[in-house]
Amino acid sequence: MSFILYENPLRKEKIEIELPVRCLVEMDKIRDEAGIPGYLDCTDFQMKKLIAILWSSKHLADVDRAIYEKRAGQSMPVAVFGGAGFRLHCPSLNDRHSPFHRHVKDIDLLILKKDAHDWVEILCHLRDTLGNMHFHTTTHSDKRFNLLRRGDRYRLTTLCELSEDGTPEPGILELFSEKLCFCHEFILTDEVQKAKDNFFTIGLENLILLKTQFIKKVRKSELTPEHEYRILQEYDKNSVLIGMEDKDMRDVAAAIFDHELGVGNDFLNIDQLGTKLLRDWGTWKTCAMNLENMRRNLESVVNKYGASQVHRETIDNRLASMLEFLNSKYRPKKPALSFGHKQWWEDVEEQVR
Repeated sequence: MSFILYENPLRKEKIEIELPVRCLVEMDKIRDEAGIPGYLDCTDFQMKKLIAILWSSKHLADVDRAIYEKRAGQSMPVAVFGGAGFRLHCPSLNDRHSPFHRHVKDIDLLILKKDAHDWVEILCHLRDTLGNMHFHTTTHSDKRFNLLRRGDRYRLTTLCELSEDGTPEPGILELFSEKLCFCHEFILTDEVQKAKDNFFTIGLENLILLKTQFIKKVRKSELTPEHEYRILQEYDKNSVLIGMEDKDMRDVAAAIFDHELGVGNDFLNIDQLGTKLLRDWGTWKTCAMNLENMRRNLESVVNKYGASQVHRETIDNRLASMLEFLNSKYRPKKPALSFGHKQWWEDVEEQVR
């Protein structure tokens, strides 16, 4: 019995997956083998897929012998960002009873550009080693998408979830090569190479920056009730600026609650955060505005999650310290050409997930 995961009648292209969908390994076992934090939820479908990918980066010979031999046994670094990256850092996001817990729909990965083709091959072979739960392929549409991005971004077709009756739901996985260009640009080559030391992510500080770098101009006539807590400021008489979405505030809130301010993997390093922002006034401006808005609306926002007074007070105190540092010690000089209403960000349709 099989399920049609993808079909393009015009190209006579059809991709089927055998049912039932299977996983051939114990996820908690390979999670521990890979050195992934034990609090990562092994029962969550996307986290199972993530564990398999991170495990494969250190066990290339078990997945694709040809890739392993071509690389002379060298592993392939990979860094997670977006909602899945926060899951790797934050115990509270893995606790289904936590007010911060939310469903992560997909996985976004950052890789070295030179490893991109090898990563596509590894992902497409995962199903043979670990079971078809870890199915990945590139359709004709994916291949065209990848070709047009000239090595900066890759898309693969995969599974995003299983319904209650075991029917797979199609989804995508995206690979980004070293650089992330959203409202602001981030070059993260070093972070990919050091990902193993940061719970296989781009680092907690970068995760927060990528969430808080979102900004968008919206006409006042287009505002809806769900924009209420996202309004950063008025832009002109017809428009306002909105910031990060509810799900992003939830991830950032969890990160701030779970980590005291300090130095080390178990801490949120304000100096590291500020040093990164000091390089670019526009990025600093957007991130500071989002954090200020989050603090301004904190009680209303976290109440929606069912957060306690302890949650609110802890997050508020740490946000206050972060903003004090960012507005004093780490406030970059505003460029002369940026005065007035000159837009300091790039327009994008999507925020990192």
